[in-house]
Amino acid sequence: MFINAADFLTCFDDFTIGEYRDNEGYGDNWYDKIGDSGKTIRYSVQVPAKNGDLYFTVDSYFQGQIATSCWNGVYPIVTMKTMKNNEATIISSLYYYEAYHRPFKYVEANYAAGDTFLIDVTYDWKGISSSEHPNRDYTLKVYSKQNLEIKDSKSRTNMWHMDGQYPSGFTKSHYRKDTTKWTPEFTPRSLSDIWTVSNNLTQFFFLLAK
Repeated sequence: MFINAADFLTCFDDFTIGEYRDNEGYGDNWYDKIGDSGKTIRYSVQVPAKNGDLYFTVDSYFQGQIATSCWNGVYPIVTMKTMKNNEATIISSLYYYEAYHRPFKYVEANYAAGDTFLIDVTYDWKGISSSEHPNRDYTLKVYSKQNLEIKDSKSRTNMWHMDGQYPSGFTKSHYRKDTTKWTPEFTPRSLSDIWTVSNNLTQFFFLLAK
């Protein structure tokens, strides 16, 4: 059943067409930026193979994820500039009010194995308001057929998980999967890290020995 444009506009304000390609082997890799200062941050993604299209997105918190009593309802303004191999080769420049989801697609034909994508992300957390957004976090993501790493300017990754895997984004919860390894590979920084990830003493001593 289809709806014509006139009827659609009586019910909806906006729509976004997304491409879901998990059945083709596509998956997510991401970088979680926690406590952003509002300054421009450069990230990099090296693509080892010429295999599949690349989808780049950056998102913070959308409508309904934060109680309206915690903020003024004004969304931040996002600037995302994507370059290939060097600063002179700009392949995308997005500037938008983050009430919308704005993915950037780069097709396989336009890149080569070994190319490095540079991504500059800037969040204006005030938007058009006089007060800042209360939760200044965002996630930069690449959806692809490859297992890619998004790194910051210090060559660090920060890929938190919310499904029980580690490293986990839950800071005040013990929701986790029973595992005998770090999932994905993750080097503990302290005994506290090992204790937090362990479901029992056997697992604690197993991970401690690693």
